[in-house]
Amino acid sequence: MNQLPFADYREYYASECKICLGSSYVIENEIYRECVCQKKARRKYRLEQIDIYPPELKYKSWTDFSGVIFQESKVVGNLKIESVINARDKAFEYCFGVSFDKNILQNKAKHLKIHKHLNDGQNVIIVGDEKTGKSLLGALICKEVANAAFITNKDFDYRWVKFYDIINAARWVFDYSSGVHKPVNHSYLDMLADLDFLFIDGVDVQRGKNYPVDHVAMDSLFGARTLFQKPTIIICSKKILQMLNNHAGQEQIVTVFGNEFLQIFRKNNTLIIELTRDEST
Repeated sequence: MNQLPFADYREYYASECKICLGSSYVIENEIYRECVCQKKARRKYRLEQIDIYPPELKYKSWTDFSGVIFQESKVVGNLKIESVINARDKAFEYCFGVSFDKNILQNKAKHLKIHKHLNDGQNVIIVGDEKTGKSLLGALICKEVANAAFITNKDFDYRWVKFYDIINAARWVFDYSSGVHKPVNHSYLDMLADLDFLFIDGVDVQRGKNYPVDHVAMDSLFGARTLFQKPTIIICSKKILQMLNNHAGQEQIVTVFGNEFLQIFRKNNTLIIELTRDEST
């Protein structure tokens, strides 16, 4: 997470601003008002605090989603062309209301519509195998949330979290050897429930022996997000999607993560974006 203080962002953006010329404020009708450069500083600072992994995804653009799969800076494969086009179009439409269009990128503020999902609560499920660009696509959507907060002059609250952190917070564990009791972290889960946009990365089936989650805590988190129309963007493995296609798999998801987690996937307007590798390459 970036450790630079907000004051440094304020000072830098003011120093580069041709409107306020470094003062960070403007005078309108004899009233001192904050310059737009300070709003830009807040947007940049807020995005830098988002714990996206790897962090370089925060600096990628829509044109970087090309379907080429890299591993340690080497090309190791590709997505199917139709998968790339379909995935990018769906994500772009979620943010801008239309399929991918480079011309819109020249004036995002005019076309951005992602903030309207605060009224419809539309969730997004990004699914695919490992290293298929799932997190990149999620990061692009996250950046447009940050942009929407700027252009609408509203302080949307959004966060990127690892699914493991949610699972760990929703577990209560008693270690008999040490006598230490770890309670459910309700304050953390309540904070996630209240977020305008919640991005969850790394959703997968559990492996090995794990302490079960508290279903009441999990249902409270995801039930609240559904009730109050809070969009949740989930980045998950293809295994999760496969489990959704049959009753036994759905029952397993409910058993492990709770019923309200399953309902996030089953909402009628949930947008599912699937990334598929080209196995012929």
